[in-house]
Amino acid sequence: MNFEILGEAANHVPPEIRARYGQVPWSKIRGLRNIVAHSYFALNISIVWQTSKDNLPGLPPLLQEILEKEP
Repeated sequence: MNFEILGEAANHVPPEIRARYGQVPWSKIRGLRNIVAHSYFALNISIVWQTSKDNLPGLPPLLQEILEKEP
């Protein structure tokens, strides 16, 4: 569920902010949300787990930086 929320939030980030912060994998975040939300039986839980272990930990500092810089 948290991946869905994260992806939905990424959908609402304005394009100009997404363009300024290209180091954030916006399209992958949104894409994972779509897979989690719509591919119930095709979801590979080991990929979701690997993503949460390998990719998710680096995301909060990037998002915190954006929140501090943007009005």
